[in-house]
Amino acid sequence: MSAHAPCLRPCLPCTVRARARVPLLLCLRVQEAWEREVDELRERLVHSCCALSAARRAAVPRLVGLVQGALGELAMGHARFDVQVAWVIEPEVRLLLLPIMMMTALTVSMVIACGPQDPFQLLW
Repeated sequence: MSAHAPCLRPCLPCTVRARARVPLLLCLRVQEAWEREVDELRERLVHSCCALSAARRAAVPRLVGLVQGALGELAMGHARFDVQVAWVIEPEVRLLLLPIMMMTALTVSMVIACGPQDPFQLLW
Protein backbone atom coordinates (compact mmCIF):
# COMPACT_ATOMS: atom_id res chain seq x y z
CA MET A 1 0.00 0.00 0.00
CA SER A 2 1.31 3.46 -0.81
CA ALA A 3 1.97 6.24 1.67
CA HIS A 4 -1.00 8.21 0.28
CA ALA A 5 -3.55 5.43 0.83
CA PRO A 6 -4.86 6.76 4.15
CA CYS A 7 -5.44 10.20 2.54
CA LEU A 8 -7.37 8.71 -0.37
CA ARG A 9 -9.58 6.44 1.71
CA PRO A 10 -12.28 9.14 2.33
CA CYS A 11 -12.47 9.79 -1.44
CA LEU A 12 -13.17 6.14 -2.24
CA PRO A 13 -16.99 6.27 -1.77
CA CYS A 14 -17.18 9.39 -3.98
CA THR A 15 -15.14 7.69 -6.66
CA VAL A 16 -17.36 4.61 -6.60
CA ARG A 17 -20.52 6.77 -6.87
CA ALA A 18 -18.99 8.79 -9.71
CA ARG A 19 -18.11 5.62 -11.60
CA ALA A 20 -21.66 4.37 -11.15
CA ARG A 21 -23.00 7.58 -12.73
CA VAL A 22 -20.83 7.42 -15.86
CA PRO A 23 -23.10 4.95 -17.72
CA LEU A 24 -26.13 7.08 -16.84
CA LEU A 25 -24.45 10.22 -18.19
CA LEU A 26 -23.47 8.38 -21.36
CA CYS A 27 -27.07 7.15 -21.79
CA LEU A 28 -28.38 10.69 -21.38
CA ARG A 29 -25.98 11.99 -24.02
CA VAL A 30 -26.96 9.22 -26.42
CA GLN A 31 -30.65 9.90 -25.77
CA GLU A 32 -30.17 13.63 -26.42
CA ALA A 33 -28.38 12.82 -29.69
CA TRP A 34 -31.23 10.51 -30.72
CA GLU A 35 -33.82 13.15 -29.88
CA ARG A 36 -31.97 15.70 -32.02
CA GLU A 37 -31.82 13.20 -34.87
CA VAL A 38 -35.56 12.44 -34.55
CA ASP A 39 -36.33 16.18 -34.65
CA GLU A 40 -34.19 16.61 -37.79
CA LEU A 41 -35.83 13.60 -39.46
CA ARG A 42 -39.29 14.87 -38.53
CA GLU A 43 -38.48 18.23 -40.10
CA ARG A 44 -37.18 16.58 -43.28
CA LEU A 45 -40.28 14.37 -43.46
CA VAL A 46 -42.67 17.31 -43.19
CA HIS A 47 -40.78 19.30 -45.81
CA SER A 48 -40.72 16.24 -48.12
CA CYS A 49 -44.47 15.79 -47.64
CA CYS A 50 -45.03 19.44 -48.54
CA ALA A 51 -42.86 19.10 -51.66
CA LEU A 52 -44.68 15.92 -52.71
CA SER A 53 -48.05 17.59 -52.17
CA ALA A 54 -47.02 20.58 -54.28
CA ALA A 55 -45.72 18.31 -57.08
CA ARG A 56 -48.94 16.30 -57.13
CA ARG A 57 -51.08 19.41 -57.18
CA ALA A 58 -49.01 20.86 -60.03
CA ALA A 59 -49.43 17.65 -62.07
CA VAL A 60 -53.23 17.57 -61.80
CA PRO A 61 -54.09 20.02 -64.63
CA ARG A 62 -51.80 18.22 -67.09
CA LEU A 63 -53.19 14.80 -66.15
CA VAL A 64 -56.77 16.03 -66.47
CA GLY A 65 -55.99 17.54 -69.89
CA LEU A 66 -54.37 14.33 -71.14
CA VAL A 67 -57.23 12.15 -69.95
CA GLN A 68 -59.87 14.53 -71.38
CA GLY A 69 -57.99 14.43 -74.71
CA ALA A 70 -57.93 10.63 -74.66
CA LEU A 71 -61.65 10.54 -73.84
CA GLY A 72 -62.29 12.81 -76.84
CA GLU A 73 -60.33 10.44 -79.10
CA LEU A 74 -62.52 7.60 -77.84
CA ALA A 75 -65.66 9.51 -78.89
CA MET A 76 -66.41 10.27 -75.24
CA GLY A 77 -66.02 14.02 -75.53
CA HIS A 78 -68.95 14.64 -73.19
CA ALA A 79 -67.34 12.67 -70.38
CA ARG A 80 -65.71 14.63 -67.59
CA PHE A 81 -62.61 13.60 -65.66
CA ASP A 82 -61.12 15.21 -62.57
CA VAL A 83 -58.44 14.57 -59.98
CA GLN A 84 -58.86 15.85 -56.46
CA VAL A 85 -55.78 16.15 -54.27
CA ALA A 86 -56.16 17.26 -50.69
CA TRP A 87 -54.59 17.02 -47.26
CA VAL A 88 -56.93 16.25 -44.44
CA ILE A 89 -54.57 18.47 -42.42
CA GLU A 90 -52.26 20.59 -44.57
CA PRO A 91 -48.68 20.08 -43.36
CA GLU A 92 -47.02 23.26 -42.20
CA VAL A 93 -43.89 24.10 -40.33
CA ARG A 94 -45.98 24.51 -37.16
CA LEU A 95 -46.58 20.76 -37.22
CA LEU A 96 -42.91 20.25 -36.46
CA LEU A 97 -43.84 21.03 -32.88
CA LEU A 98 -46.49 18.29 -32.79
CA PRO A 99 -45.96 14.55 -32.94
CA ILE A 100 -45.66 13.40 -36.54
CA MET A 101 -48.68 11.16 -36.04
CA MET A 102 -50.86 14.29 -35.96
CA MET A 103 -50.39 14.53 -39.74
CA THR A 104 -52.92 12.63 -41.78
CA ALA A 105 -52.44 11.23 -45.25
CA LEU A 106 -52.67 13.01 -48.55
CA THR A 107 -55.80 11.95 -50.40
CA VAL A 108 -55.86 11.58 -54.19
CA SER A 109 -59.18 10.84 -55.86
CA MET A 110 -59.79 10.34 -59.58
CA VAL A 111 -63.39 10.73 -60.67
CA ILE A 112 -65.23 10.47 -63.99
CA ALA A 113 -68.71 11.35 -65.23
CA CYS A 114 -70.00 9.79 -68.45
CA GLY A 115 -71.97 12.85 -69.47
CA PRO A 116 -72.12 16.57 -68.70
CA GLN A 117 -75.10 16.13 -66.33
CA ASP A 118 -74.00 12.85 -64.77
CA PRO A 119 -72.55 12.85 -61.26
CA PHE A 120 -68.88 12.04 -60.80
CA GLN A 121 -68.05 8.44 -59.93
CA LEU A 122 -64.93 7.49 -58.04
CA LEU A 123 -62.34 5.70 -60.19
CA TRP A 124 -59.56 5.52 -57.62
